Amino acid sequence: MQKIEVFLLDMWEAERLIRDHLFINYEVVPAEELSNGSYFMCNATGSHNDIPEYERKEIDKLRNGKWIPYRTKMLFNHMVRLGCIEKGRYLIDCSW
Repeated sequence: MQKIEVFLLDMWEAERLIRDHLFINYEVVPAEELSNGSYFMCNATGSHNDIPEYERKEIDKLRNGKWIPYRTKMLFNHMVRLGCIEKGRYLIDCSW
């Protein structure tokens, strides 16, 4: 067993980060098909210095209102690359 550090935030905080930094209205719970009382772990490393072309296209689609599920990790990695948030593990509490 290993002890790790995480950033703990609720789903509203996660959505606010995405909205405030990336200008995207994104809902974590339906996008990741989560239920009440669940958690979503996102290891945001921002591993590429340059933003991959496919990621740019996905972000543009989301900004234009297209619904694309399963993009929470990509969005958190993008915020790391832009310097909006720190690298690390983000544990999103999806309780309402």
